[in-house]
Amino acid sequence: MGGARVIYYRLTAKSNDSIDMTDDWYGINYPPRLYCALCGEAHPVNGPLERLPMDTHGGQIGFQLPLEHISGVNYEVVRDDLLEAFGPECREYLRLGELTDENDRRVPQYQTAMARIAVLVRGGPGSGDLGLCAECGRRIYFPMPPGEGYLLRANFPHGVPILRVQVGNFAVNQTIHDRIVSAGLAEGMIIHPLPVLDVPDDGFAVDLAFYGECRRR
Repeated sequence: MGGARVIYYRLTAKSNDSIDMTDDWYGINYPPRLYCALCGEAHPVNGPLERLPMDTHGGQIGFQLPLEHISGVNYEVVRDDLLEAFGPECREYLRLGELTDENDRRVPQYQTAMARIAVLVRGGPGSGDLGLCAECGRRIYFPMPPGEGYLLRANFPHGVPILRVQVGNFAVNQTIHDRIVSAGLAEGMIIHPLPVLDVPDDGFAVDLAFYGECRRR
């Protein structure tokens, strides 16, 4: 791998258990609105984030970590103190939405969030690229070895502090990473370094777009 000078950090929810949505929401959204019928991946989100009604199990909210995830959607649940650590100048790089309870009241201290700019995490030899899904336009790419990888400098604008990688995971630059550590929030999530390279190590072209043309908008 060549030219690694910049490091981003992938932020992943520490809990493997996704937040529970209400039965009504799943009945309306699952699976046609959530998943592409052809490739099985979550649909890309191009507009505002919809309000998500969670099942609080009678007011007993079952999560406390700064970053959580919801199965079947392209965005994460972010605690307000983590969002504050991202910094006010980063709001332009995020789409934000509300998380509500069964009675349509906002769940305090949490918002839904998704980075606006998506970029592939690339892998090494043995990675697979099956091209773009003909239905949703998402790149069907499998980095090897899984769980590691890197970003390519040519695949996103210079200086963007927050990126979207994988489904809803965030990749943040060094400045935001250091804010998160200073705020004492690093222990509440998995943080994995992603170097930024000039040349791909997987044998594929540099310009593999995360999303391409699709029929669903």
